[in-house]
Amino acid sequence: MSETPAPTRQLDTRGTYCPRPVIDTDAAMRQLGAGEVLEVLADDVGVKLDLPAWCRAHRQRLLEVREEGRLIRVLIMKTGERA
Repeated sequence: MSETPAPTRQLDTRGTYCPRPVIDTDAAMRQLGAGEVLEVLADDVGVKLDLPAWCRAHRQRLLEVREEGRLIRVLIMKTGERA
């Protein structure tokens, strides 16, 4: 069993709503190198569908989507592909 890697960077999108969390995630991922991990914090339930779809479209690796009360944490690893 492998552990989820620690985030390289954290992006707090709480208080913003679609499409802002996806736009901000896209911009943040462009700043990361291959193998680095972005942790997105959100309170917009739409990110549970939107960010996995973004990962598929941009060939990035979705590591985790976890709800903690009203907080949603999403971990995305940058692949060698352009985000």
